[in-house]
Amino acid sequence: MVEPHGLSLLRRSSLPRRPGSRGSYQNLGGTRRSLGEGGCAQGVELRTFAHGSWADPFRVCMCWTVIAMANAMPAASAATSTAFKPVPAITFTNLDGAPVTLSSFRGRVVLINFWGTWCAPCLKEIPELVRLSRDLTLHGLEVVGIAVDSGQPEDIRKFVIEHEMQYHILIGDLGVVKKRFQVFGFPTSLLVDRKGMIRKRYFGPQTETVLKHDVEQLLE
Repeated sequence: MVEPHGLSLLRRSSLPRRPGSRGSYQNLGGTRRSLGEGGCAQGVELRTFAHGSWADPFRVCMCWTVIAMANAMPAASAATSTAFKPVPAITFTNLDGAPVTLSSFRGRVVLINFWGTWCAPCLKEIPELVRLSRDLTLHGLEVVGIAVDSGQPEDIRKFVIEHEMQYHILIGDLGVVKKRFQVFGFPTSLLVDRKGMIRKRYFGPQTETVLKHDVEQLLE
């Protein structure tokens, strides 16, 4: 099977019987590792990507710290410039159930962050996004976090309050996010300019310093 975008995708080998126990996963090249090594939350199940879809019944655990890029680049530093394409005009819902279309942010620089409450690398990145939003919102930046596979709105709201995520939080469907935004792991972020064009894609947790450097170039 050809792996999309040079990723080592995961398949189930064995799963922990209880939270905190150490099961293992096996990538498609046959390398075995224990759950809990590399940043995925212990006790999270895996499911296999095959023939363009996610096979049931296993839960996605696409944390970038357990997905090796083909060139062995550290996940936290992986970022790529991209051919300028318009951000898909997809409508998500906010935590109150109201529809929000990404095109409504046109005229602002937008950092779209696909994340999950279950994803340990996402948790590592959240404080960086909080600081970025605090520092640059008044200068024209909007940080938009799209929560995927993260439970009910009230569950997400509690998480958001606990982690002081004072930026836009929307709820996304895994299938839509994967198909329309080409997201194969979490966290993944897209940097969008004022005209609604995707300028950069980030794989894995980023630092405020890296993001701020790129955002400020678009704010000038």
